[in-house]
Amino acid sequence: LQRYKKEGDTDIEISGSDPLEYSKIIPMLKCIKKMGFQNIRIATHGKNLSNFNFTHELINAGVNLFTIPIYGSNSLIHDKITRIKGSFAHTIQGIKNVNKLNKKIAISCLVLEYNKNNLIDIVRLGMKYDVMNFCFNMTYLVQENNFYFIPVKDLGKYMSKVFKFIIKSKSNVCFNEFPYCVFEGINPKILINSGKIFHSQKKYSFLGDKSGSIQIPPFKIKTNIEMCNKCKAKNQCDGFFKKDIDIYGVGNIKPL
Repeated sequence: LQRYKKEGDTDIEISGSDPLEYSKIIPMLKCIKKMGFQNIRIATHGKNLSNFNFTHELINAGVNLFTIPIYGSNSLIHDKITRIKGSFAHTIQGIKNVNKLNKKIAISCLVLEYNKNNLIDIVRLGMKYDVMNFCFNMTYLVQENNFYFIPVKDLGKYMSKVFKFIIKSKSNVCFNEFPYCVFEGINPKILINSGKIFHSQKKYSFLGDKSGSIQIPPFKIKTNIEMCNKCKAKNQCDGFFKKDIDIYGVGNIKPL
């Protein structure tokens, strides 16, 4: 934290597993606030935010933005993905508590086999609770034959539908790590972070490492193929996750 302060950083995000399980999270937040950081974000599954008094305590300690994942628009889908019965109810109550305390919420959602037909309803749910922004994230193929993973060759029919819905509804939604071609179009009103914005960052810091080196895990390595050179988005897009297309191919995907 002292090093970040010297480097001029003003924002801090606390994430990984669930920070709210850390017994000293409140003293830690107070320390960060006292050091003068302007924005403190916590990424949490939201279960502990269902306790109104605890949520109020977090905000008093300095948190001004919560990032909360929603994997389905109802408990049947969300709880199936989290594998924790009642997790949807706790998360929604947490969002309601943050709303009552007038703090900002960002929603994230991994696109998975279990929720691929529920994406529009998930956006509607975010609209209902007036979230600041909503991001859909592409899933990495960490191991072969993962039951939850949707190959990029099969994503188009689901992503193009939600893309068109967002254009009509004017929702504040972005997409992370998806190649542009799965949306079958480009719209300047919708932010697509194809990976370039992440992979071009100059510094990463893990567990006190000061080397500033960028270490990309094998499942995050991207590649361009011949058709990428014919695509309108070739200067904005990082292409495909290599592991994905090495195993499944690109199917009928066409360049924009």
